[in-house]
Amino acid sequence: MLVREAIPSDVPSVAKIHMDVWKDTYEGIIPNEFLEHRTYDELEDTWLDRLFEDPETREFMFVAENEDGELVGFIVFSTDGFENYQGVIKSIYVYSDYQRQGIGTMLFNAAVEKLAEENIKNLIVWTYKDNKNRKFYEKMGGKVFREVVVDVEGRKVAKIAYVWDNIKN
Repeated sequence: MLVREAIPSDVPSVAKIHMDVWKDTYEGIIPNEFLEHRTYDELEDTWLDRLFEDPETREFMFVAENEDGELVGFIVFSTDGFENYQGVIKSIYVYSDYQRQGIGTMLFNAAVEKLAEENIKNLIVWTYKDNKNRKFYEKMGGKVFREVVVDVEGRKVAKIAYVWDNIKN
């Protein structure tokens, strides 16, 4: 498995991973109308704009590529900060057939290494509390920071934040 920085030609595969894993992960947590609202083309445009066309972007993406050169996961993170946390994981998605094989860990570690190069000292990520995969963040050393309830298309949904106070350890 190869983890590398994303390039513009990765975006169609990233959009597919994003949509497919997002629907699978959040089905039953957030309303189906919200899950069905996005399209692959819309996600492609969003990722191209955010990562490659915006000269002010502070976001980074790494992808996981299998032996056949196919993308199977990605992580997006930024140096935008939230409260006292300098680094933010925005998304991490891995196809279900590739989960629990260390790919998420490889992506996470690559992101932490890049953030450290950017002199980022700490990190936060928000996820839905009912996300069956959220224990991954605990496995990676994240500590529960805060819980909030948000409105998603009229449904109240709990979100939870995990933090790393010192990513250089």
